[in-house]
Amino acid sequence: MICADTASPLLQVAGLRKTFSDGQVDREILSGLDFTLAQSEMLVLWGPSGSGKSTLLNILAGVLAADAGSVDLLDNQGSTWSYGQDDAQATTRLRRQLIGYVFQFFNLIPTLTVAENIELTIKLAGNASAGLRTAADLREQALAKADTLGLTSLLDMFPETLSGGEQQRAALVRALAHQPRLLLADEPTGNLDASNASRVMDALTDQLAHSGCGLVVATHDPAIAEQAHRVIALPC
Repeated sequence: MICADTASPLLQVAGLRKTFSDGQVDREILSGLDFTLAQSEMLVLWGPSGSGKSTLLNILAGVLAADAGSVDLLDNQGSTWSYGQDDAQATTRLRRQLIGYVFQFFNLIPTLTVAENIELTIKLAGNASAGLRTAADLREQALAKADTLGLTSLLDMFPETLSGGEQQRAALVRALAHQPRLLLADEPTGNLDASNASRVMDALTDQLAHSGCGLVVATHDPAIAEQAHRVIALPC
């Protein structure tokens, strides 16, 4: 079990609501959801397909607007950013600087090599986002993480030439490259064998323990849920 620092909330979600419509019927996916996330805390979103796990992650990532409610995120300087209802440009800047997202189906840019995918995240974030002095510092840390995950020999390869496990590990390094404050992971082990699943979760929890970021994971995997500090069960 990872030790969470509960001194200062990293993420605060209040009154979050989201409804989707198929043209005839409105379906409320999130209904007034409230929760907080501490620094170095791992929170699992648990529920069947269609319960709103991915929807909630996309709202937390700032790629989907909520119908109502607020999302507040603490940055590296101790300032709180409110987003979701802000303008799109401000939310994009916040996402690039403070949030890392590990997608279920990797979402690596196919025309870029593994190294270029990683470096693009660093360039988009800007040097100041991680509290490090230069982009070179971020790149060095990212390459060290890639080495830990067995990716050093694959850095010049394109995503389509990699196995599923290799792509997921590359996507993980990309998400961690700019040292985000908030890590989001959507079924990060859903398409992996046991060995690769273990490597991915070890990397996520190691980042949590050493950087003070927060982690929100959507999963069906009981083994991942057992590692979490808290589990939010989303209804069908």
